[in-house]
Amino acid sequence: MLLLAFLARPLTGQPEFRARQLDRAQALIASDDTDQALHLLDSLDADIPTGDATVASFQRRLRLTRARALIRARLDPAATEILIHLIDAARSADDGAVLAEATLQLAFLYQRQNIAPRTMELLTRADSVVRRYDLGSLRPELYNRLAGYYRQFGSPAEILPWAHRAQTVAAELHDSQQEALAHVNLSVGYRETDPRRSEYHVSEAARYYRNTGSLRDYFAMTLVLAGQKVEAGEWTEALAASDSSLLYVDRVIEEDSTYLHRVYELRAQIMHHLDRPDSAWYYLNLAHRAELDHLLRMDRQNLLAIQTAYESEKQALRIAEQAKTITYQRGRQQRQAVIFALVIAVLILTYFYTSRVLRSRNAREDRRRMERHNEQLSESLDQQKMLQGEIHHRVKNNLQIIVGLLQMQLRKIDDPFARSNLEDMANRIYSMAAVHEILYQQGRSSEIDFRAYAEKICRHFELLSDLPRACSFDLSLDGYWFNLETAIPLGTMFNELLTNSFKYGVAGDRPLRISVSLREHEGMLLLEYQDNGPGWSEDALAGRSSGLGSYLLKGMSRQLRGRVETANANGAVTRIWFRRKNEHKTAEPNMEISRFVPTTLSS
Repeated sequence: MLLLAFLARPLTGQPEFRARQLDRAQALIASDDTDQALHLLDSLDADIPTGDATVASFQRRLRLTRARALIRARLDPAATEILIHLIDAARSADDGAVLAEATLQLAFLYQRQNIAPRTMELLTRADSVVRRYDLGSLRPELYNRLAGYYRQFGSPAEILPWAHRAQTVAAELHDSQQEALAHVNLSVGYRETDPRRSEYHVSEAARYYRNTGSLRDYFAMTLVLAGQKVEAGEWTEALAASDSSLLYVDRVIEEDSTYLHRVYELRAQIMHHLDRPDSAWYYLNLAHRAELDHLLRMDRQNLLAIQTAYESEKQALRIAEQAKTITYQRGRQQRQAVIFALVIAVLILTYFYTSRVLRSRNAREDRRRMERHNEQLSESLDQQKMLQGEIHHRVKNNLQIIVGLLQMQLRKIDDPFARSNLEDMANRIYSMAAVHEILYQQGRSSEIDFRAYAEKICRHFELLSDLPRACSFDLSLDGYWFNLETAIPLGTMFNELLTNSFKYGVAGDRPLRISVSLREHEGMLLLEYQDNGPGWSEDALAGRSSGLGSYLLKGMSRQLRGRVETANANGAVTRIWFRRKNEHKTAEPNMEISRFVPTTLSS
């Protein structure tokens, strides 16, 4: 029975079995399943007999594979530690293949940290090892690493020779993975001189990654292809490539969120050029949130890396102290018997003294660790606030650029109707940009003073207007702060009302006067807007208009779970009931809009 049980066990200790498991782990890494690959490598490492010199070569290969998995999972500190020790072990054992591969991987990590001199030094060492041991199978990877170096630190002309060599040698060796990476480098090299050839190489690389199940790399290639289509102005093809990227977003974001905001930014740009402003605005918001989420995730990863490094250093110190104690005790045991009693007394005193010192040291280390941890959290919070402010500033700048482009286009348009629509679009974009500008200026990343926002929008309209007399504003908006989800819809409606007043609210030579108030009313907020113009038309009061301004008011009020009413009382009167958005745990049902303002029709 014992013999049968022994024979029934899996042969985990056999070299053939270990080699198959290692090949399986490498296949899992190629298909982006790094978690399962690391679990499999842990099982293999646990089954290797301790102190067996015959498996030392396999252990080096196993650690090299683990480093690849950690690099794929973007755990760079852990991968760097493994590779540094592995290079020393391979050099001592004269293992050229492991030494060359470990050096190439470490060069890639330094390249990812933008350290050019150290990267080139390691690539030169790897080239020397490949030549000395005649490692022809590693030449495609070496050439691709050199092409990647010049891609990041050099010029496109320096990329192409190495990328072509990598593709040629990889094809001869049937190394499809390195051949796909060569296509990636060639696409970058031809991007400026031959865009069509660059797109071809991107497509070839994407085809390989899709067939091998490497979703993250396929996702990156579709994103690059979409960007090239956008640069070429091929918006339909760019939309198709963007659809491919979006198809794999949910399957890639959990492992790597680096390029998610770029997907949404390209999508917004495509939607803008396809004349779909609502979709463009939606994807711009997604890009903004994705960039914030990625920055927060990177902060958490950096904090975990610091904690891991600290724990490793503490463990090494403890091991060194224990080794010193053991050596000291062995030396004392060899003393002469005549001083045995004195040795015992000294040991007892030393023990109590050492214990006391260790307790004191541990207490000091704990205090220092907590202080460093609190400092790191404080610095991380300050950095997050700074990054949020910077994002608001960048979004404002981008929107201001769009407004500037629209205003430049206005100078070339003679059609009054087209000019009017383009001016309205510029004002709407400016209203969104003003929200981000005020958020950046006031230093509060989550809420905006609505009075400051309204004053800024009013000044903008007054500066752009060509009215014969100066207009006046009566704003009763003090004490109201709104988050971004509330401020943008409310600001859009306020912008539409101002547009309507400046277009149709001027009666004769009488100066335009606008009154705006905001107050609590029946459990909701009420924004009351009135001008001294001729008032609303019958069609407007009856809600029979379908212009873009009416559509925006309708959509924005529904977002805020409110309603809009219009009336005539010594001018056009508009009342907007609404609720704050995303500030309560329970959301009340949407209310139907009784009447809405047709901003594209005359009052």
